[in-house]
Amino acid sequence: MKQIKPLITSFAVLLTASTAPAALVGLWEFDDSGDLGKATVGTDLTIKGTAPTYSASKTDGGAVTLNGVIATTQGTNNYLLATHGIGANGGGSKTNQYTLVYDVKRAANNKWRSFYQTTIANNNDGEFFTRGGGGTVNSLGRAASGPGYTSAAMAADTWMRIVISVDLGNSFTVYYNNGTSESLNSLSVDHGSYSLNTSQVLLFADNDNENVTMDIGMVAIYDTALNASEVAALGPVGTAVPEPSSAALLGLGGLALILRRRKA
Repeated sequence: MKQIKPLITSFAVLLTASTAPAALVGLWEFDDSGDLGKATVGTDLTIKGTAPTYSASKTDGGAVTLNGVIATTQGTNNYLLATHGIGANGGGSKTNQYTLVYDVKRAANNKWRSFYQTTIANNNDGEFFTRGGGGTVNSLGRAASGPGYTSAAMAADTWMRIVISVDLGNSFTVYYNNGTSESLNSLSVDHGSYSLNTSQVLLFADNDNENVTMDIGMVAIYDTALNASEVAALGPVGTAVPEPSSAALLGLGGLALILRRRKA
C-alpha cells in the first residue's frame, strides 16, 4: 500500500485538473440537414422565426470547402438563440469574459450584418456588425456605445474565421485573416450592452433588420477571453475547433487498471 498511495494521489491530481470546466461551452457546425441547430458541444440552438437555408457544401474558389453551411435569413424575428451557460464572470453579475468564433462569408454588397445580440428581447441594436457604409466599408464592429471598428474590411465572397475575444474593462480584440488582430476600445465591466446574459446570447439578430444574410460554416463560444496564442491554435477557417478533452475518462480508466493489477 505504501507504493500504491503515491499513484492514487498522482491520479487524483490528474483528475482534478482534467475535470475542470472546459473552456469550449458551445460548438455548432451545421452539418446535419435534418437538425440545423444541432450542437457538437453544448446545447442545441433554438431557431427563431424563419429557419436558415442549408447547403451541403460551400467553397471559396477552391481554397476552402465547408461541409454543411447555413445561410441566415434577414428579419427582426429571424435569428438563432444560443445557450452558453457561462454564468457571471469578470467581476460583475453578468458574463463579462467570453470569446465568439465564426466561420463566415458575406456577399459583395454594402449591407449591415449582425453577428450577435446580447439583449434577449432583441429590442435594440445588435452588438457587432460588418459595417454597411461610411469609413472603411464592411469593417467589423460597432460605433455607437460600442468598441468601434476594425481598420480593415471583411472581404466579400471569401470565407473568414473571425474571433471576437472580450474581457470587459480590459480588452476587446478582434482576430481575422488567419491571425491579424486589432484591439478595439475596452468596455467597462458589466457594461449594459456587451455583457452577455449569464446563460444565453442571440446570434445574427438585430432589432431593425440589420442582419442581412451571411453564409455560416461554424460558430463556437468559449467561457474566457482567448489570447493570441490560443486563437492561433484554433487554426484558419475550416479547421476543426478542438473539443473538450476526454483526459478525465482516461484517468479514471487508468487508475482502475492499476488498482486491478496491484490486487492481482
